[in-house]
Amino acid sequence: MRHVEAGISRAILQYQVSIASKAVILQALRPFCHGGRPVLPYIGGRSSDDGKMTKFTVNERPVEYKMDPQTPLLWALRDASNLTGTKFGCGAGDCGACMVDIDGEAIRSCLVTIKEAEGRFITTIEGLSRDRSHPVQQAMVASGAIQCGFCTPGIVMAAQALLKDNDNPSDDEIDAAIVNLCRCGVYPRLRDAIKLAGRIIRREEKISAAPPPGITPEDAAKAVPALTVTE
Repeated sequence: MRHVEAGISRAILQYQVSIASKAVILQALRPFCHGGRPVLPYIGGRSSDDGKMTKFTVNERPVEYKMDPQTPLLWALRDASNLTGTKFGCGAGDCGACMVDIDGEAIRSCLVTIKEAEGRFITTIEGLSRDRSHPVQQAMVASGAIQCGFCTPGIVMAAQALLKDNDNPSDDEIDAAIVNLCRCGVYPRLRDAIKLAGRIIRREEKISAAPPPGITPEDAAKAVPALTVTE
């Protein structure tokens, strides 16, 4: 029994070291690559290096963040804007839980700084649809492709980006686009959900699987302040 416990402890330690090493390597490579693609280039506007605010659009609202320009977009969204639907999973760009839509492309927000996001249009899971009526959300529920729910927002954001470009993807195209990790293993049902969402988008099928929230965004904001509009 002691040998088994020692083996498990060594395995856990090796896993932790492996993850830590990978995070260091990915951080070093981050300026040069992003999920196999170039990172978002800085496209001008006012730099935050001089202490001025970083400006971009989140869920169709202009926002300004007076934060370190190297702050990951993930933490600006979660901590400054209280958009906690974007999840922190690994911080290394592996799991996809932090996926958001940036100018129409599914991007891991833990790998993008707010300086790199300046001037861009960002949509989080909260901005996808306020009443859960988006075809991907409806299809995920109808297909039983939601388990614990932690990875779901990132999967939804990746899937909606795919379907905007291709509303009838093949299995291989789905597998290539949905790189998110799901610890509950919903992958077979996820394919079905994305194909169902595609049929809904093509108006070949109608469903009503996910009811709207039982609280309005305005009432929710009173209890948990999120983005506010300033004059």
